[in-house]
Amino acid sequence: MIVEQAPQGAYTAALSADGSLSLMSTFAQQVTLWQLQPTPKIRFRWQQQSQNNIFVAKFAPEHQFAITASRHDFAVWSTQTGHSLGFYAIKQSVIRDIALSASGTTVLAGLENGHVLAINLRTGRRLEFLGHKEAINAVCLSANGRYALTAGNGGKVLLWDTQTAQIIIQLQLNSRVTQIALSSDGHYLFAADSHHTAQIYAIPSGQKISRLNIHTRQQIFSSARFVDQGKWLVTGSPNRRIQLWDTHTGQLLQNWQVGLNHAHRPASAVVYDATIDNNGQLISASSTGLVEYWHINQH
Repeated sequence: MIVEQAPQGAYTAALSADGSLSLMSTFAQQVTLWQLQPTPKIRFRWQQQSQNNIFVAKFAPEHQFAITASRHDFAVWSTQTGHSLGFYAIKQSVIRDIALSASGTTVLAGLENGHVLAINLRTGRRLEFLGHKEAINAVCLSANGRYALTAGNGGKVLLWDTQTAQIIIQLQLNSRVTQIALSSDGHYLFAADSHHTAQIYAIPSGQKISRLNIHTRQQIFSSARFVDQGKWLVTGSPNRRIQLWDTHTGQLLQNWQVGLNHAHRPASAVVYDATIDNNGQLISASSTGLVEYWHINQH
C-alpha cells in the first residue's frame, strides 16, 4: 500500500512508533498529520508561527504529542485534538535537531553552537548541557524525559541525565556522527559516523554489542530506529534504501528501496523515517511525500 501524503514532496517526515500516524512538512509551509490505520486519512493541518520551513517533525513516545521545529523556533501539538500546546523561540543558535518526552513536557534541542537545551515546558526549568564542542547533529530523549542521547560533528556520543547533566556513557567515533537511536526499553543505543562506523552499544555499560555489517566503503544513515522490543534496528538512507538489521549480530536481514516521484528532480529520495506497525509490516516515509508499506520476510 502507498499513501501519497505530500504530492509535491516533503522537507521532513515522521512515523509514530506503532505506525498508526504520520507527519510531513510540506513545501506549502504546512505540517500534515495523517491517521494511517484503519483507513488512511488526513486529521490535521498545522502551520507554525514562522516564515522558515519546518525541517524537524517528530512524535513523542506513545504519539499523544508531536513537535515541529524551524531554525529558531518550535511548537508542540496535541495529536488528539490538533491544538497547539505552545510556541517557543530559541535565539542563541540554530536548532539542528529536537525531541519530545512522552508527556509532552520535556524538550531536548541540539544546537549549531554545540550546546544542548533540556527544557521543562511545565516548570520553565532549562538546563544547558555543554558536553559537546561542535555542532549537534542528532538528539534522542527517553520516554520519561530523564535521559538524553546526543551527538555531533566532534564524533562524540553522550548519554546523560537531563536533571543533573551527569554523563552516563561517553563514546568517541572516528568522524562526525550522523545518526543515533535509543531503544524504547533503554537497553541499547546506536551510533553511526560519516565514514564506516555504525555500532550498537549496551546501556548502561557502554559495551559494544555489534557492528553493522556494511559492505560499501561509506554509508550515511538518514534515520534509525530500534523495533520489535530492540530485537532489530531499521535504518533509512539518503539514497532510497531501507535496511533491517539484527541488533545482536549486526547482520543485514532485508532491504528495500522507496518509490520515486518522477515529476520532480532529482530522481531520488531520502528516507526520513521507518518503523514496524502492529500488523508486522514495515512502513517508510520519504522526501517524495509517500508513506509506503513493505513485507518483512520472517525467515
